[in-house]
Amino acid sequence: MAVYGHSYGAVCALGAALRTRNIDRLFLYEPGFGAVLSPRREVLDRVDELATAGRDDAALEHFYREAVGMTADDIAAMRHQPSWQARLASVPTIPRELRTAAALEFDPTPYRDFAVPTTLLLGDRSTPGQKSVVAAIHATLPHSTIVSLPGQAHAAQITAPHLVADALRSASR
Repeated sequence: MAVYGHSYGAVCALGAALRTRNIDRLFLYEPGFGAVLSPRREVLDRVDELATAGRDDAALEHFYREAVGMTADDIAAMRHQPSWQARLASVPTIPRELRTAAALEFDPTPYRDFAVPTTLLLGDRSTPGQKSVVAAIHATLPHSTIVSLPGQAHAAQITAPHLVADALRSASR
């Protein structure tokens, strides 16, 4: 079975592949280990402040701009997705979850003999933290390749789903 994961979902997919033989192909889009989204404290404090004031939309926009590095166009595209309301509902949890996730670092030790072919997706506009995590995973996994998504950051599944789909199809051949 092939498994795709994005951000924290990619962390879960990678961990699951260590624990089962049912996964024979992995597609990981910018796994969300600590260095990926480790926003400055003031960014998380501002998200907390906006959420406490009931300004969830402004809090989410601030998070996506300052922590994820998304453009105004990227955020506008996300606002048109059916998932936007659910994202707004999760705003109060974002700072707490990111503070917790920041401590989750990629440990290469259990992956030294990892045999599952893995495609790592990376936006060419992604943050240095995201690029460093993908590079570390690629250096560790003996059967991995990196596919760059041109003009994208951490949310191409929303801003350019055709690029993600094309990358998955190409790597599956």
